[in-house]
This record gives sequence, C-alpha cells and structure tokens, in this order.
Amino acid sequence: MISGLGHCEDTACSHLLSNPELVRLFRCSLHCDRLLCLYHLNAHNVYYEEEKKQNDVVFNELKTSLTLYQTIFEQHLQEYRQIVHQASTLLLHNTSTIVPIEQIRPVLERIQRAIAIFQQEKGWIFWKKSNLLEKILI
Repeated sequence: MISGLGHCEDTACSHLLSNPELVRLFRCSLHCDRLLCLYHLNAHNVYYEEEKKQNDVVFNELKTSLTLYQTIFEQHLQEYRQIVHQASTLLLHNTSTIVPIEQIRPVLERIQRAIAIFQQEKGWIFWKKSNLLEKILI
C-alpha cells in the first residue's frame, strides 16, 4: 500500500474542514478505491468488515431458506404427481369398469383440499360455468 500526500476523500474528515495541510493518504484497496487518511481508512475497514459480517449472516439465512423452500416445493410436487396419477388411473378405469365410490371419494377430497390451499395462497376463486373451470382474482 503506497501512501501519498493530499486531502482525505472522506467527507467527514476533519483534516479537510479545518486543516488545509496535506496528510498522508492510503488507497482503500478492498472495494471503493478512495484515498483516505489513516484514521478514516481504519474506520472504513471496520465498517466494511461489519457490513461483510451482516451480509454473510443474511446470505446464510437466504441459503437456509432456499434449501427449505426447495424441500417443501419438492414435497408439494411429489404430492401433486401422486394425486394426478391416482385421479388419472381412476378416470382411466372408469371407462372400462365402474369404480366404487369409496375409491373415488378420498382422491376427490385430496384434490379439493389441494385446490382450497392453492386458493388461499394465491387469492384465486374458481367456479364451474358450463363445464369450464374459470378463475378470477380476488
């Protein structure tokens, strides 16, 4: 770190306000490339390190939250596939044989619960109109 003489680029520097003399300056090589007096370079470094610590905490929280979200999403996706498979199988069998209502009802209830959860989360209302499923935003 090569130093030179001049005025500190920190606006709060007392050297700039009260003392027209030149002071030894050091370049902030971490991130901003400004020329600062030793006092402000140290303060700047402390501030930077604190910001980095806070940033690391937030990034770790983001990473943890993303992992949890992905796990939950995968579970929902797996459940969705299972429900679709069960309902499709029942519909396919219904074309060749009569499927007992006791087998249909649990699948229908799971689908209706999933729809209700989706409606709550997304604010959608679905209704049946002339055999078409339409939607509106609440």
